[in-house]
Amino acid sequence: MNWLQDSSWHYCWRLPSDVTLHGPRRHPIELMYLWPAKGEAIFYHNVGLS
Repeated sequence: MNWLQDSSWHYCWRLPSDVTLHGPRRHPIELMYLWPAKGEAIFYHNVGLS
């Protein structure tokens, strides 16, 4: 991860639904509540994982 961040590359992770994300909201949210519709993709910026 450090290498990716230092290299200024863009990257995307595919994660299982039970991962909890920490973003600008006050409370973390499980990934399964953010799933896009079938055939679509959504990219979230500036999130942390727990």
